[in-house]
Amino acid sequence: MQVGFQLLMIPHVIPDRDQVIMTIIPQQRSLVGEDDGFRTFTTGVGGTQGVQTIQLPQEQSSTVVTNMKLDNGQTALIGGLLQDSDSLTVNKVPFLGDIPILGYLFRDEHRSKTKGNLVIFVTPTIVRDTQHMRDLVVNELRDRQDRIESELNDIYGAAGAPTPVTAPTTTTTKGSGGLTGPK
Repeated sequence: MQVGFQLLMIPHVIPDRDQVIMTIIPQQRSLVGEDDGFRTFTTGVGGTQGVQTIQLPQEQSSTVVTNMKLDNGQTALIGGLLQDSDSLTVNKVPFLGDIPILGYLFRDEHRSKTKGNLVIFVTPTIVRDTQHMRDLVVNELRDRQDRIESELNDIYGAAGAPTPVTAPTTTTTKGSGGLTGPK
């Protein structure tokens, strides 16, 4: 069973124009239910087989299908993938929390409800040749590295940032045939 987020995009470049027609299908799936997303079903009424149980997953799925025409470099926004989740957390003293009626004195239950909304930003870029693709990849990698360095500076501060680890270098002394320590 697949859970999580999937995004299917089918782009069509319009010839002689800087536009792209895109079919975009985002899908979000998750397991829901009281027992880690599985529900127990009981089959049979006795007889020779007896009573049998089977656990089957309960799945919640949310899908949006949209078509759009965008200019090269134009950003579009897709919303509407909503997710609701209810959870129950039980903390109890072992054995004492299981006693009928008195167990409530040794148990704490907390219910929470959360709502989420997934928003997707789409920006198509038309790649015309291999050099253009190479430039786009290099720029993207530079931007990612700058963002990571900025986040590290925010976390550790400029003075407290960890220094990069470099491999120690070794030198060979002529005639001795051995290695000396790190430079």
